[in-house]
Amino acid sequence: MKEVCIIGAGELGRKVAFYIKQNHSEAKIILIEPQDYTFSHSSFFTDLTQKNKYILSIAEAASKIGAELVKAELERININQRRLYFKNQPYLNFQALVIACGAKAKPSKVKGMLKEGVFLLPQFNPIVFRDSLKIADVCVIYASTLLGLKLALSLNKLGKEIKLFLDDKLSPIKDFFDEEGIDSYCGVKIEEAIGEGMLKAVKVSSPKVFAAQMLILDFGFMPNISAFSDTVLAKEEAVNIDDYLETPEKGIFCGGMAADKFLSQRLKFSYYQDIIEQQAKAIAQNIFSKEITAHFPMPVSFNIEDDLAAFKEKL
Repeated sequence: MKEVCIIGAGELGRKVAFYIKQNHSEAKIILIEPQDYTFSHSSFFTDLTQKNKYILSIAEAASKIGAELVKAELERININQRRLYFKNQPYLNFQALVIACGAKAKPSKVKGMLKEGVFLLPQFNPIVFRDSLKIADVCVIYASTLLGLKLALSLNKLGKEIKLFLDDKLSPIKDFFDEEGIDSYCGVKIEEAIGEGMLKAVKVSSPKVFAAQMLILDFGFMPNISAFSDTVLAKEEAVNIDDYLETPEKGIFCGGMAADKFLSQRLKFSYYQDIIEQQAKAIAQNIFSKEITAHFPMPVSFNIEDDLAAFKEKL
Protein backbone atom coordinates (compact mmCIF):
# COMPACT_ATOMS: atom_id res chain seq x y z
CA MET A 1 0.00 0.00 0.00
CA LYS A 2 1.35 3.39 -1.02
CA GLU A 3 1.76 5.91 1.81
CA VAL A 4 1.90 9.60 0.96
CA CYS A 5 2.77 12.39 3.38
CA ILE A 6 1.51 15.86 2.39
CA ILE A 7 3.02 18.89 4.11
CA GLY A 8 0.38 21.60 4.16
CA ALA A 9 -3.42 21.34 4.20
CA GLY A 10 -4.15 24.39 2.09
CA GLU A 11 -5.98 24.11 -1.22
CA LEU A 12 -3.16 22.30 -3.04
CA GLY A 13 -2.50 19.80 -0.25
CA ARG A 14 -6.19 18.95 0.16
CA LYS A 15 -6.73 18.58 -3.59
CA VAL A 16 -3.73 16.27 -3.97
CA ALA A 17 -5.09 14.11 -1.13
CA PHE A 18 -8.54 14.08 -2.73
CA TYR A 19 -7.31 12.98 -6.16
CA ILE A 20 -5.04 10.30 -4.71
CA LYS A 21 -7.95 8.85 -2.74
CA GLN A 22 -10.22 9.14 -5.77
CA ASN A 23 -7.91 7.04 -7.93
CA HIS A 24 -6.15 4.95 -5.27
CA SER A 25 -8.59 4.41 -2.43
CA GLU A 26 -6.23 1.98 -0.70
CA ALA A 27 -3.47 4.60 -0.37
CA LYS A 28 -2.70 5.96 3.08
CA ILE A 29 -2.64 9.75 3.15
CA ILE A 30 -1.08 11.72 6.01
CA LEU A 31 -1.83 15.47 6.02
CA ILE A 32 0.65 17.49 8.09
CA GLU A 33 -0.53 20.93 9.18
CA PRO A 34 0.06 23.04 12.35
CA GLN A 35 -3.00 25.28 11.89
CA ASP A 36 -6.62 24.50 12.81
CA TYR A 37 -8.23 26.34 9.91
CA THR A 38 -7.55 27.18 6.30
CA PHE A 39 -9.22 29.70 4.02
CA SER A 40 -9.04 31.53 0.72
CA HIS A 41 -7.47 34.91 1.51
CA SER A 42 -8.98 36.58 -1.55
CA SER A 43 -12.54 35.38 -0.86
CA PHE A 44 -12.22 35.97 2.88
CA PHE A 45 -11.10 39.58 2.45
CA THR A 46 -13.63 40.33 -0.30
CA ASP A 47 -16.63 39.64 1.92
CA LEU A 48 -15.91 39.87 5.63
CA THR A 49 -19.64 39.89 6.43
CA GLN A 50 -19.90 36.15 5.74
CA LYS A 51 -19.37 34.62 9.18
CA ASN A 52 -17.62 31.34 8.37
CA LYS A 53 -18.37 30.86 4.67
CA TYR A 54 -14.74 30.83 3.56
CA ILE A 55 -13.22 29.20 6.64
CA LEU A 56 -12.58 25.45 6.61
CA SER A 57 -11.75 23.22 9.57
CA ILE A 58 -8.68 21.22 8.61
CA ALA A 59 -9.65 18.31 10.86
CA GLU A 60 -13.07 18.07 9.18
CA ALA A 61 -11.53 18.36 5.72
CA ALA A 62 -9.01 15.59 6.42
CA SER A 63 -11.74 13.33 7.77
CA LYS A 64 -13.95 13.93 4.74
CA ILE A 65 -11.09 13.06 2.36
CA GLY A 66 -10.16 9.98 4.37
CA ALA A 67 -6.73 11.25 5.36
CA GLU A 68 -4.93 11.00 8.69
CA LEU A 69 -4.13 14.42 10.18
CA VAL A 70 -0.89 15.16 12.02
CA LYS A 71 -1.17 18.57 13.69
CA ALA A 72 2.48 19.56 13.84
CA GLU A 73 4.98 22.09 12.51
CA LEU A 74 7.74 20.68 10.34
CA GLU A 75 11.21 21.60 11.59
CA ARG A 76 13.53 19.77 9.20
CA ILE A 77 13.82 16.86 6.81
CA ASN A 78 16.41 14.10 6.48
CA ILE A 79 16.22 13.09 2.84
CA ASN A 80 18.58 10.12 3.07
CA GLN A 81 16.61 8.56 5.91
CA ARG A 82 13.26 9.68 4.38
CA ARG A 83 12.32 11.16 7.74
CA LEU A 84 10.43 14.29 8.87
CA TYR A 85 11.20 16.01 12.17
CA PHE A 86 8.71 18.24 14.01
CA LYS A 87 8.62 20.64 16.91
CA ASN A 88 7.43 18.77 20.03
CA GLN A 89 6.37 15.70 18.02
CA PRO A 90 7.93 12.31 17.21
CA TYR A 91 9.60 12.04 13.81
CA LEU A 92 7.75 10.49 10.89
CA ASN A 93 9.11 8.28 8.12
CA PHE A 94 7.76 8.75 4.61
CA GLN A 95 7.66 6.84 1.32
CA ALA A 96 6.34 9.59 -0.97
CA LEU A 97 6.19 13.25 0.00
CA VAL A 98 4.27 16.26 -1.31
CA ILE A 99 5.44 19.74 -0.30
CA ALA A 100 2.39 22.01 -0.32
CA CYS A 101 3.27 24.37 2.51
CA GLY A 102 2.49 27.53 0.55
CA ALA A 103 3.81 30.93 1.55
CA LYS A 104 4.99 32.83 4.59
CA ALA A 105 5.45 36.53 5.28
CA LYS A 106 8.64 38.33 4.38
CA PRO A 107 10.81 39.18 7.43
CA SER A 108 9.69 42.10 9.58
CA LYS A 109 11.40 44.38 12.09
CA VAL A 110 8.17 45.66 13.67
CA LYS A 111 8.32 45.52 17.47
CA GLY A 112 5.48 44.03 19.53
CA MET A 113 4.06 41.78 16.85
CA LEU A 114 2.90 39.16 19.34
CA LYS A 115 0.28 41.46 20.84
CA GLU A 116 -3.40 40.59 20.56
CA GLY A 117 -4.87 42.46 17.60
CA VAL A 118 -1.77 42.21 15.39
CA PHE A 119 -2.07 40.04 12.27
CA LEU A 120 0.64 39.10 9.80
CA LEU A 121 -0.37 38.02 6.30
CA PRO A 122 -0.65 35.34 5.07
CA GLN A 123 -0.54 33.16 8.20
CA PHE A 124 -3.11 34.02 10.85
CA ASN A 125 -6.17 32.48 12.51
CA PRO A 126 -9.28 33.69 10.62
CA ILE A 127 -11.58 33.04 13.61
CA VAL A 128 -9.45 35.25 15.86
CA PHE A 129 -9.34 37.85 13.07
CA ARG A 130 -13.14 38.01 12.91
CA ASP A 131 -13.42 38.24 16.71
CA SER A 132 -10.96 41.16 16.74
CA LEU A 133 -12.99 42.94 14.06
CA LYS A 134 -15.99 43.03 16.40
CA ILE A 135 -14.23 45.33 18.86
CA ALA A 136 -12.01 47.28 16.46
CA ASP A 137 -12.95 50.81 15.39
CA VAL A 138 -9.58 51.82 13.93
CA CYS A 139 -7.51 49.47 11.76
CA VAL A 140 -3.96 50.21 10.65
CA ILE A 141 -2.88 48.35 7.51
CA TYR A 142 0.54 48.12 5.90
CA ALA A 143 0.11 46.91 2.30
CA SER A 144 2.68 45.71 -0.20
CA THR A 145 0.41 43.40 -2.27
CA LEU A 146 -3.08 43.59 -3.73
CA LEU A 147 -4.38 41.46 -0.85
CA GLY A 148 -3.56 44.25 1.60
CA LEU A 149 -5.32 46.77 -0.65
CA LYS A 150 -8.37 44.55 -0.98
CA LEU A 151 -8.54 44.16 2.79
CA ALA A 152 -8.43 47.95 3.27
CA LEU A 153 -11.43 48.39 0.96
CA SER A 154 -13.38 45.61 2.65
CA LEU A 155 -12.82 47.03 6.14
CA ASN A 156 -13.74 50.49 4.90
CA LYS A 157 -17.08 49.11 3.66
CA LEU A 158 -17.68 47.73 7.15
CA GLY A 159 -17.40 51.25 8.54
CA LYS A 160 -13.98 50.83 10.10
CA GLU A 161 -11.62 53.79 10.23
CA ILE A 162 -8.64 52.84 8.10
CA LYS A 163 -5.07 54.11 8.24
CA LEU A 164 -3.41 52.63 5.14
CA PHE A 165 0.37 52.66 4.79
CA LEU A 166 1.52 51.83 1.28
CA ASP A 167 4.76 50.15 0.32
CA ASP A 168 6.78 52.40 -2.00
CA LYS A 169 5.90 50.34 -5.07
CA LEU A 170 2.18 50.92 -4.40
CA SER A 171 2.46 54.71 -4.22
CA PRO A 172 0.84 55.19 -7.70
CA ILE A 173 -2.48 54.01 -6.26
CA LYS A 174 -2.55 56.43 -3.30
CA ASP A 175 -4.87 58.93 -5.04
CA PHE A 176 -7.42 56.18 -5.60
CA PHE A 177 -7.65 55.40 -1.86
CA ASP A 178 -7.78 59.09 -1.00
CA GLU A 179 -10.81 59.38 -3.30
CA GLU A 180 -12.38 56.43 -1.47
CA GLY A 181 -12.09 58.38 1.78
CA ILE A 182 -9.31 56.16 3.17
CA ASP A 183 -6.38 57.89 4.84
CA SER A 184 -3.31 56.62 3.01
CA TYR A 185 0.39 57.30 3.50
CA CYS A 186 3.53 56.66 1.45
CA GLY A 187 7.15 56.54 2.55
CA VAL A 188 6.20 55.71 6.14
CA LYS A 189 7.13 52.47 7.93
CA ILE A 190 5.42 50.67 10.79
CA GLU A 191 7.80 50.60 13.77
CA GLU A 192 5.97 49.26 16.81
CA ALA A 193 2.70 47.80 18.08
CA ILE A 194 2.00 49.45 21.44
CA GLY A 195 -0.06 48.06 24.30
CA GLU A 196 -0.03 45.81 27.36
CA GLY A 197 -0.86 42.44 25.85
CA MET A 198 -3.56 43.95 23.62
CA LEU A 199 -2.90 46.46 20.86
CA LYS A 200 -3.70 50.06 21.79
CA ALA A 201 -1.69 52.10 19.29
CA VAL A 202 0.74 51.88 16.38
CA LYS A 203 3.96 53.87 16.15
CA VAL A 204 5.18 54.80 12.66
CA SER A 205 8.37 56.37 11.32
CA SER A 206 6.93 59.84 10.51
CA PRO A 207 7.21 59.96 13.67
CA LYS A 208 3.62 59.61 14.83
CA VAL A 209 1.43 57.34 16.97
CA PHE A 210 -2.04 56.22 15.86
CA ALA A 211 -4.61 54.84 18.29
CA ALA A 212 -5.78 51.49 16.85
CA GLN A 213 -7.33 48.18 17.87
CA MET A 214 -6.07 46.17 14.87
CA LEU A 215 -2.81 46.15 12.96
CA ILE A 216 -2.62 44.10 9.75
CA LEU A 217 0.83 43.70 8.22
CA ASP A 218 1.21 42.73 4.57
CA PHE A 219 4.94 42.79 3.81
CA GLY A 220 4.64 40.46 0.84
CA PHE A 221 5.02 36.70 0.56
CA MET A 222 7.85 34.25 0.06
CA PRO A 223 7.89 30.44 -0.26
CA ASN A 224 7.46 28.72 3.10
CA ILE A 225 10.46 26.44 2.76
CA SER A 226 12.64 27.10 5.81
CA ALA A 227 12.53 23.37 6.68
CA PHE A 228 14.15 22.57 3.33
CA SER A 229 16.54 25.53 2.93
CA ASP A 230 19.67 23.50 3.68
CA THR A 231 18.80 20.64 1.32
CA VAL A 232 19.00 19.99 -2.42
CA LEU A 233 15.23 20.58 -2.57
CA ALA A 234 15.55 24.36 -2.31
CA LYS A 235 16.87 26.57 -5.09
CA GLU A 236 16.57 30.34 -5.61
CA GLU A 237 14.35 30.74 -2.50
CA ALA A 238 11.86 28.11 -3.71
CA VAL A 239 11.61 24.34 -4.04
CA ASN A 240 13.26 23.14 -7.23
CA ILE A 241 10.95 21.03 -9.44
CA ASP A 242 10.96 19.55 -12.95
CA ASP A 243 8.17 19.47 -15.53
CA TYR A 244 6.51 16.64 -13.59
CA LEU A 245 6.51 18.70 -10.39
CA GLU A 246 9.08 16.34 -8.90
CA THR A 247 12.07 17.65 -6.94
CA PRO A 248 15.66 16.45 -7.49
CA GLU A 249 14.85 13.70 -4.98
CA LYS A 250 12.75 10.91 -6.45
CA GLY A 251 9.33 10.56 -4.84
CA ILE A 252 9.26 14.10 -3.44
CA PHE A 253 6.91 16.49 -5.27
CA CYS A 254 5.98 20.15 -4.87
CA GLY A 255 3.66 22.77 -6.35
CA GLY A 256 1.97 26.08 -5.69
CA MET A 257 3.62 28.96 -3.88
CA ALA A 258 6.34 26.84 -2.31
CA ALA A 259 7.77 26.22 -5.79
CA ASP A 260 7.36 29.77 -7.14
CA LYS A 261 10.78 31.46 -7.20
CA PHE A 262 9.11 34.72 -8.29
CA LEU A 263 6.63 34.79 -5.40
CA SER A 264 8.38 37.55 -3.46
CA GLN A 265 8.06 39.87 -6.48
CA ARG A 266 4.34 39.38 -7.02
CA LEU A 267 1.59 41.87 -6.24
CA LYS A 268 -1.28 39.55 -7.07
CA PHE A 269 -1.87 35.83 -6.65
CA SER A 270 -4.83 35.12 -8.92
CA TYR A 271 -2.47 33.04 -11.09
CA TYR A 272 -2.73 30.21 -8.60
CA GLN A 273 -6.49 29.85 -9.03
CA ASP A 274 -5.82 28.62 -12.56
CA ILE A 275 -3.02 26.18 -11.80
CA ILE A 276 -3.78 24.55 -8.43
CA GLU A 277 -6.34 22.13 -9.87
CA GLN A 278 -4.07 20.94 -12.69
CA GLN A 279 -1.05 20.69 -10.40
CA ALA A 280 -2.97 18.66 -7.84
CA LYS A 281 -4.12 16.20 -10.50
CA ALA A 282 -0.61 15.98 -11.93
CA ILE A 283 1.05 15.33 -8.57
CA ALA A 284 -1.59 12.77 -7.57
CA GLN A 285 -0.92 10.88 -10.82
CA ASN A 286 2.85 11.28 -10.99
CA ILE A 287 3.40 9.93 -7.48
CA PHE A 288 2.30 6.56 -8.86
CA SER A 289 3.43 6.94 -12.48
CA LYS A 290 5.12 9.99 -14.02
CA GLU A 291 2.82 10.77 -16.93
CA ILE A 292 1.53 14.34 -16.60
CA THR A 293 3.61 17.47 -17.13
CA ALA A 294 2.39 20.67 -15.48
CA HIS A 295 4.34 23.81 -16.21
CA PHE A 296 3.73 27.02 -14.25
CA PRO A 297 1.55 29.14 -16.60
CA MET A 298 2.59 32.29 -14.72
CA PRO A 299 4.47 35.35 -15.95
CA VAL A 300 8.10 35.71 -14.95
CA SER A 301 8.19 39.45 -15.59
CA PHE A 302 6.06 41.98 -13.77
CA ASN A 303 4.49 45.32 -14.59
CA ILE A 304 3.34 47.00 -11.40
CA GLU A 305 1.44 49.73 -13.21
CA ASP A 306 -0.56 47.13 -15.20
CA ASP A 307 -1.33 45.14 -12.03
CA LEU A 308 -2.57 48.26 -10.21
CA ALA A 309 -4.62 49.39 -13.21
CA ALA A 310 -6.26 45.96 -13.43
CA PHE A 311 -6.96 46.09 -9.69
CA LYS A 312 -8.82 49.40 -10.00
CA GLU A 313 -10.79 48.22 -13.04
CA LYS A 314 -12.20 45.25 -11.12
CA LEU A 315 -13.55 47.43 -8.29
